[in-house]
Amino acid sequence: MPFHSLEDLKAIAEEAGRQGIVREEIVAGAVEFHERDVREVMTPRPRIAALPAGATLAEAVCVARETGHSRYPVYEGQLDNVLGFVYARDFYDAALAGTEARLPALVRPALTVPAGKPATALLEQMRTQGIHLALVVDEHGSLEGLVTLEDLVEVIVGEIHDEHRVSIPAVRALGEGRLEVDGSVRIHELGSDHGLDLPESSSYVTLAGLVLERLGHIPTAGQSVEVPPYRLTVLALEGRRIARVLVERVEPPPVPQPRG
Repeated sequence: MPFHSLEDLKAIAEEAGRQGIVREEIVAGAVEFHERDVREVMTPRPRIAALPAGATLAEAVCVARETGHSRYPVYEGQLDNVLGFVYARDFYDAALAGTEARLPALVRPALTVPAGKPATALLEQMRTQGIHLALVVDEHGSLEGLVTLEDLVEVIVGEIHDEHRVSIPAVRALGEGRLEVDGSVRIHELGSDHGLDLPESSSYVTLAGLVLERLGHIPTAGQSVEVPPYRLTVLALEGRRIARVLVERVEPPPVPQPRG
């Protein structure tokens, strides 16, 4: 069955919301999902937790304990050469059984999709092919990120929290119009959820990407950049990744008055 047009979906969602059939947040999420492409929902490359093909089962278990994911890409040599993915439960079971299996023997196929693919089309592809992890590549075949079925579902229903994991909120209000934001938060989310009018571009998706684009280099903690009417200050880095950013509204400079 083909997807409805965006106009049809909005009308259906609005009527469902009025009748109380679904929560307002899910109605909004369903409409927003129809407008997204894969680049906007993927986990970007710097944040991918992946396993080298030569890793032992014990090493894979250690990574899983530290990161807490259920699936991991497996790569040969470099991250652009992904063989597929493994389920954490598969290498846990193999390790507990005391087998000498290597990760490549546990690898399952992953989808490979372009970054501009509509999220709705990827969801349909995952449904029909039964593969719930997709590698996102650019026009040169280089890995840009990955998307799981959970990533797509969260666009509609909101973030699915792990009850066993304590995490810092992605966006934390500090008062006086200031926000502390995780660098991986997407620009359009800051606009739709928090009313920030930050510039969007095809060259970046996240707040960290905006900071890097404006600075032109990897910043140090405490470095700021002006993006009128805001000042963005890097609060913390994790390696080379911009982890936390302070966003504060600043008054625009006064307009010089002509001398008369």
